Amino acid sequence: MRHSRSLRIACHDGFKVLQLPYKQDRPLPGQPQALYTMCVFLPDARDGLSRLTDRIASDPDFLGNHLPRGNVEVGDFRLPKFKLDFNTRLNGVLRGLGINEAFKLGKADFSDMVADDGLHRSLALAKVIHKAVIEVNEEGTEAAAVTACFMFGSAGCRRPVLVDFVADHPFAFFVREELSGAILFAGHNTHTDIQYLAYADGS
Repeated sequence: MRHSRSLRIACHDGFKVLQLPYKQDRPLPGQPQALYTMCVFLPDARDGLSRLTDRIASDPDFLGNHLPRGNVEVGDFRLPKFKLDFNTRLNGVLRGLGINEAFKLGKADFSDMVADDGLHRSLALAKVIHKAVIEVNEEGTEAAAVTACFMFGSAGCRRPVLVDFVADHPFAFFVREELSGAILFAGHNTHTDIQYLAYADGS
């Protein structure tokens, strides 16, 4: 007997796209409901990640234009467990953007952050560190301080043929806020010695 799940997958020329929605917490009163998804771009060719990322980078609308429009029935589904972290100093980046005064004592103005009017002039930035962590495991995905779980739908079959999504070779992924289209995280997984989150057809 075959077992399948209904997932948001789009099949394009040379690659597939998987979109997994996060389970959302209730918004604060008066605040709009943010919608977050993880989008996995999987090239058909095992060595196709570089070409695929070039295509994504060449068009600012590429990602949005190739997201799934609906659910399909999935046969063999495998997504690896992974954890990626990134740590960098942003001093040079901020200075390159023209943010220089914030690093100078006596010129930095943090009056909107400090209650003591006299104290804000004695503060300046020494260094700015950015760290991002994203982890995918059986419980879902954790990005920075926001934890969420994948939701797998159970909608009826929209295609007579099951679609396989087997991420056993390098792929790109994005965490996207759907209302604004903003990309919050972007990365790629090139590891081959991996364990899978498998939702496969069986007997």
